[in-house]
Amino acid sequence: MEFSSSVVQVDAESADPNELVQSKINVELCPLSNLMLRYTPDLRQHYGRVMEAKGDIYRICISNDDPRLFGYSGVGLDWFISAVAMGLDLLQLKKIILDCIEMSLLTKEMKIIKQLEFKKNWTIFITKLQSKLYGNNLLVDNDLEGKMNAEFTNYRNRCYNGGEEEDIIEECTKSSQFSYDIKELQHLTKKCEACKVVYDIVNNMPTTALLHVHSTVLGHNDDLAKQCAIDPNCRVCVKDSCSLRNERRANGSISHTCFIDNIDDGWQRLSIDALRIIAAEKWQLNGHRATIREAWNGFTNLFKYTSSYINVDTVLKQHYYETIIKHYQTTSHLELRVMVGKGGEMYNDKGETLSAVETIDVYREAMEMIRKERDFTMIIIPCSRRSFTVDTIMEAYKAAHNLNMKYPEFVNGFDLVGQETTKSDKNVKEFFLKFRQLPRERQLRLVMHMGERSNKLDQFYVDMLKSYVYRVGHGLALMYH
Repeated sequence: MEFSSSVVQVDAESADPNELVQSKINVELCPLSNLMLRYTPDLRQHYGRVMEAKGDIYRICISNDDPRLFGYSGVGLDWFISAVAMGLDLLQLKKIILDCIEMSLLTKEMKIIKQLEFKKNWTIFITKLQSKLYGNNLLVDNDLEGKMNAEFTNYRNRCYNGGEEEDIIEECTKSSQFSYDIKELQHLTKKCEACKVVYDIVNNMPTTALLHVHSTVLGHNDDLAKQCAIDPNCRVCVKDSCSLRNERRANGSISHTCFIDNIDDGWQRLSIDALRIIAAEKWQLNGHRATIREAWNGFTNLFKYTSSYINVDTVLKQHYYETIIKHYQTTSHLELRVMVGKGGEMYNDKGETLSAVETIDVYREAMEMIRKERDFTMIIIPCSRRSFTVDTIMEAYKAAHNLNMKYPEFVNGFDLVGQETTKSDKNVKEFFLKFRQLPRERQLRLVMHMGERSNKLDQFYVDMLKSYVYRVGHGLALMYH
């Protein structure tokens, strides 16, 4: 079965997933994540380059997915690797950014504002690029953008050999098997003068919208450790037997990572060094993660051992503010996956569990802190885990719908996250069957992780995509359809 431009999807202004026909399939690409989790061992073979070429069918964006777990922050590295590996030029990157705005969950009015903002910033970016490349010898050219595109392409092509014999993308592929903090990938941005120029260009592009990133992994582990270390009660357990989950002790106190009443053997003050050690141990798996299963095991362990630190309202607000100001200067709109219900617990500094509304208010307050510094918008996409039972998923969906009713422009959509397995596919199918039975006014837009593993989609996924899904997360499996 082939997908065509007649895919039925909900318009960004409509609450009815079947009311309007959208001409293209919206796909959130996360190439660096696909590389690190071994779904795409060689980025030269990433299906994103085919999607970009098939612009009559696909609309794509570039995102960073889980940067903190991979040991970095921001989106410059993602754009650099995508441009070099997929052979994208500056005009193609510009189109992807505009498509990213178009496929966002913003209202039509806000999309127009963001598009106008981007075009203004792009003109400034091109002018600055000319000055950077030519200094005082400014060009008089009616097609300055075309000239800068040719210069960018020239530098990008020179990256392939990096002034040495080995192809940079071959090295990129090999590097993905190294340390958790991907220093071996990051060093490629400095491998040669051409690489430095290309990275500097993409790192300063007005990327505007970032649509696929998860709430607890937006920043960097080092920054998170600095923020947590301010709290004297924020400690880390180095025992393998400690699950770091939210359990209760016999005396009734919460045994949460950030709320330790009695420091037992194995607990120590959280520090950058302590977090780096745990991250390296849990992610590297003795330096070997050549298969998807090995990569996911390391990924899951690292998530388990580090993500509970950020689920404290004061830590989250400050961490988000500092992260976005520091690492996402070119991003003015963020769409953030946030767990609701089970797995999405948030706490105040007394260790009390916040309600769903109180949790969303923490993100709203973080956004307002950023907006005092610069133009910035954010939309929360509520999520549940595909590994949960359908009853748990539906509870999360109900909470998501209620939050959307309260904050219609701030909370939008629904997603099921986590590793795609045969077992979790069953839960997704059961959710889909229940979703279809809901009244249309209660059907949120589905912004679904789908086809991250590169094998043919089951028919129920095809039905979801054709009739209900507004955006596809990853979508590597679309190559088979």
